Amino acid sequence: MIEILKLINIKSCILIFTSMLITSTVLLTVLGYLQSLYNIYEVIAYPEVFREKPVVVVSSYALAPFTSLVSTDVLGNMLRDVQDVEYIFYQILVIAYINNSRAVIVRGIEAKDLKIIADYRIIDGRDIDGHCFYCIWVGKNIAEELNIHVGDVIVLSSPFLSIPLILRVSGIIDAGYPYNYELLSSISLAQSIRGVAKGYVSMAVVVFSSREDYLVFVERLGLDRDRMSLMERAIVALKYIGREIRPHVYEHMTEMLVSRLGLPRDIYILISFATAFIMSIGLYMIGQSIATMNSHNLEILYEQGVSSIKIKISLAIVLVIFIATSIKLSLITTKMLSNIISLTIVGYPLKVAISKDILLATSIYILFFTLIGLATVKIHGYREETI
Repeated sequence: MIEILKLINIKSCILIFTSMLITSTVLLTVLGYLQSLYNIYEVIAYPEVFREKPVVVVSSYALAPFTSLVSTDVLGNMLRDVQDVEYIFYQILVIAYINNSRAVIVRGIEAKDLKIIADYRIIDGRDIDGHCFYCIWVGKNIAEELNIHVGDVIVLSSPFLSIPLILRVSGIIDAGYPYNYELLSSISLAQSIRGVAKGYVSMAVVVFSSREDYLVFVERLGLDRDRMSLMERAIVALKYIGREIRPHVYEHMTEMLVSRLGLPRDIYILISFATAFIMSIGLYMIGQSIATMNSHNLEILYEQGVSSIKIKISLAIVLVIFIATSIKLSLITTKMLSNIISLTIVGYPLKVAISKDILLATSIYILFFTLIGLATVKIHGYREETI
């Protein structure tokens, strides 16, 4: 094996490794951004503080993000006689345009609820409250981007309003992601921006003290107990058909929106990997090139009696080392690109999110097509041998 590796041209190794590094970086970057895009609505809507609790998020069946509405009266009837509800809070999320410059999410939430779900501090101005109808609190990052200060007057326009609203900035708030990229207001103001009456919100987050009460609640909705017991949390979308309310359950917020378009989460992932499949041709050629670029030396070894199988095994080991190294370097490169390439959606920055599943799938994907390319190369000389 050492003799085989000594005959591999160093220039071919550099070229192959560079090609593999570029390919793995592109794959991880694309898949990482797609994963981040898929999860962003859930990050926005679902408080991090309740991640370890049995939680049901109740919303309505909506086609577009930030357009769902649910009646608090309907929710009250659903929760009647349910024991051990630890906490429940409402919020409204609505897309608006600030000073006709850019889109932003306005989050309507009670001050007491914000204190529980976010460890925030007021950078300037007064603490958030619901007593001033025309007051707005601006997230730290938006304030820095648009040079907004306490006391400034901003104009908010919304697709649901016939005329813009003129509001006064009462405070600059630092509450972490995603709140630093939002405008925070009272529930009543957010309802006006959304163009709905009191008693309607975008969603309700219901936190249960025990998993058993969580399962009792979902059973009351007519949902399958066994299926729900496998979920860490449930997103219940209420669909109104005449006077009848039909609940549909999802495990992810974005799954609800994507499936509304007829594309369940698995299809979304399948499309992502189908796109990556296009790059399989490049990986296939990389696998072939390590043999074709050193074909003259390999043919000499073959003529000296070294089997083609042994030659390919040695080359495969080199490729595995290249792949493992390129994946590790790609993780560093991808994070650097994420900091350089600024992608946003309704004001929220998208960062590359590479899960362990994506990393494992990408590694297997690159390894598979590279080795397939190597396996198809015929190494021959003056004698014939069947691989």
